[in-house]
Amino acid sequence: MITAVGGYPGSGKTTFIKADERLSKFVFLDIYDVYKAYPGIHYVDAMTYLSSQVLQLLKMDPNKNIVVEAKFTPGNYQCAMLETVAGLFDLIVEYIYMDTPLQVCFERVQKDYAEELSKAKTKEEKHEIDRYFTARLDILRRDMPYHL
Repeated sequence: MITAVGGYPGSGKTTFIKADERLSKFVFLDIYDVYKAYPGIHYVDAMTYLSSQVLQLLKMDPNKNIVVEAKFTPGNYQCAMLETVAGLFDLIVEYIYMDTPLQVCFERVQKDYAEELSKAKTKEEKHEIDRYFTARLDILRRDMPYHL
């Protein structure tokens, strides 16, 4: 089984997965781990990489339960790639979307950013944290309504 948990950064995807009794036992793949491992990777390439990980896991065990975390929205490219892989094994993808208000997501990510920066010991660590959280905040800023 493949479960895709989608939503904006800070929407509670990881918290939900860890708290859910069923999903917490699945193999967990997070697209943000791909972004951390490959700085500057395009989202299409990141999803291609993530889909290949799902494919490899299913080749080893077609009955493997996998939960994938990314910004899945109905009809987007990420969904199509995951459904293509699932189709190779006659599986369907279960979608769960975290519909958290953007302002709440923004505040959570800002809080996480401040906490992570306070833990950084080197200039390089701070740079990586800046790069990672700037990308997450940019996603939210892009989709937030303009306020006067």
